[in-house]
Amino acid sequence: MLNCFCISWDCNCFWAAITAIATIALVFVGCFQLQELNKTNREAFLQKLKNDFFTENERRLMFLIENGFLKFESIQINETESYHLFVAKIPDNYLPYLTDAALREKKYYMTQEVDDFLLQHFEDLGLLYKKGILKKYEIEQTFGYYLETCWKSEEIQKYLHFARGGDEDIYSKFKLICSVLNYN
Repeated sequence: MLNCFCISWDCNCFWAAITAIATIALVFVGCFQLQELNKTNREAFLQKLKNDFFTENERRLMFLIENGFLKFESIQINETESYHLFVAKIPDNYLPYLTDAALREKKYYMTQEVDDFLLQHFEDLGLLYKKGILKKYEIEQTFGYYLETCWKSEEIQKYLHFARGGDEDIYSKFKLICSVLNYN
């Protein structure tokens, strides 16, 4: 009788051990699959960010900034009012080579356009980095050139100084990511 109990107990232990091993294996497989899914989702998210950033408006603004053609100016309307905007100052010798009609024709960019089409993307990147959603490497590889070009632009810095008006929180995530990437 005791012999039968030991055989039954050994059988139960054997199946319990097999179940435990299978469960552990499934946990490892599940963790691996979740990591791969997370990686795929991160890549899809980064691709969506790229698609949202690389539009005609951003390309035009980047062309102007890269070449030093975009100037931040204040236009005095009267004694108490002034209007702030960006002016595209493309030298005449460049104009025949520009195939983009909008670049040839558009001379003024509202500050809101530069905010919405360009700088807000950089602020969002800084926020995504701060929250741990994007890594330094991902941001640097995908947007590094654009971040650095804009951050080092004298005209963009003039605008940032104006926009902050003493409130250092304005565009602080843009500043953060440029600092992390050593663009200061």
